[in-house]
Amino acid sequence: MRPVSRTSPVHVESSGPATPRAETRVSVPASPSRSLFPSLSPRAGRASASSPGGAATPPRRALADMLNFRSATPMQSPARADAATPPRARRSSLRSIEEMRTPSGALTAEALGKLKSALPHGGEAAGKLLQRRARRAPKSRADRLLRSMYGPPQPLEGERFAAFMAMAQSDVEHVAKRARLSVPDAAELVRLGVSQSDVFKKLTQGEQARMMFAFYGIREKAAAQASLSEAMARHPAFRALPAREAWRLALDHQAWGDGKHHGLRFENEPGYMGGMFRGLTAMIQADLAGRRLDTGLLRELHDHGAAGVFARSTLTNAAGLLSDDGLELIGDLTSRPAAAQEPDLELPRHIHVLGQGFRDLAAVGFKLEAGKNMSEDGLREMLATYNPHRHDAAFRLFSATETDDEGAPLPAKAADDFSQQKLIQLVTPIQEHYEVSAAADDILRRHADHIEAAAPGDAKLRAIARCCQELERTHLFADGNARTVGFLVLNKLLLENGMPPAMLADPNRFDGFSANELVGEIKHGQATFQRFAAGSRGAVSPS
Repeated sequence: MRPVSRTSPVHVESSGPATPRAETRVSVPASPSRSLFPSLSPRAGRASASSPGGAATPPRRALADMLNFRSATPMQSPARADAATPPRARRSSLRSIEEMRTPSGALTAEALGKLKSALPHGGEAAGKLLQRRARRAPKSRADRLLRSMYGPPQPLEGERFAAFMAMAQSDVEHVAKRARLSVPDAAELVRLGVSQSDVFKKLTQGEQARMMFAFYGIREKAAAQASLSEAMARHPAFRALPAREAWRLALDHQAWGDGKHHGLRFENEPGYMGGMFRGLTAMIQADLAGRRLDTGLLRELHDHGAAGVFARSTLTNAAGLLSDDGLELIGDLTSRPAAAQEPDLELPRHIHVLGQGFRDLAAVGFKLEAGKNMSEDGLREMLATYNPHRHDAAFRLFSATETDDEGAPLPAKAADDFSQQKLIQLVTPIQEHYEVSAAADDILRRHADHIEAAAPGDAKLRAIARCCQELERTHLFADGNARTVGFLVLNKLLLENGMPPAMLADPNRFDGFSANELVGEIKHGQATFQRFAAGSRGAVSPS
């Protein structure tokens, strides 16, 4: 999400990474006009969310410098639970990806041979993209037959996208077995092979870019799995949950399917699950260390979860809009581990890495939609305490469909907007990062007292729900708010208060559901967690 000035489009977050981003133009109530974030020139001397204390923001990297990029200050990854590996565990028959690369970085003849034998026709994922292209623009009789049977291809979204990612995962597993590589190394081998192996030569540049992003996401998820598994094994609350089910802690229930997609349903935001695995690891390790949730930990959890994650629809849409030299750029970007990605780097249109730290000089907003992320009771509860005339209001509510004579959105009026099924847009004020940090500190301090004073049971859950609710509506970050609050912060607060973790059905319900309804959501999520920890493998429908 791009920060904006007072008169710029305010990015509206959708309900999840599987949905393409949308923008709308809103009139933000009186605030000093500030410059746009996506400037192509270096910004000197401005305080940044990633530069505490008002330190100057370093200049942006020029596009020409990208291909020789080396991160000077990568974000520190969550510590592994056990630094020392037993000697037996170190002795492995697995080979390293480095054994299959020449000093110049090219794949060896052996590596290319392993790819060809494991994926003789390019694999399932490449085959799916070729089939979709044949149906979209048939050239042969066979192509026309495919189109007559199945019609033109539908957008690569939802269940179709999940099936594509499952095919890519299957390709990686075939290569891992044939080349005797770990899953992360096998994913990297296939990613390199997309541009170097003849088995992928039929793919267009856009299709190759999509494949690179797909294998980047698989690699990052697999690479983060080991540390998360170790942390879970050490924590009493997570010990019983099979590591293979950990992805359910960070994915909306509607995206679970029957589990055959390996938790990759949201990888059209490449790196999503790898980021969430690192966030979960950091959350569990913080709890093991006895660290309470504060503003610093809140930001760390977000930053681990967002590091190296590309904006939603990058894989499905933006990768197909590259210029002639774009594939080399995508190859360079996806070669880097998540912690080495640089959010402020100048990138082609439609492609950007999620930012770190609290939002800075930005107004952000999202839509409240009846029956999805807003309930009737939730809207009434919100409006009961909502005062748009306060200069320090955390957010303001506007109609997402009605404007005045000058085109400015009209304020949301009353709870009858729900009964009329009108969209409401929540918009935050433009604030600097230190103001947002102070707001986070105030929210956490106030609610910590309420949570501590609440009686055990539903009252305690209600206090926790209200804390998460206010954090979500204040929208402290430019992107990744719902996942940070609903999957990481919620579970940290539950653990701090001696309660079992939750596999929340939909973190976006913190947007506009009532506190009492959220108690039910949390209890349902706790029951779901306990069911999987006890060994049940049945899919759970969203509540």
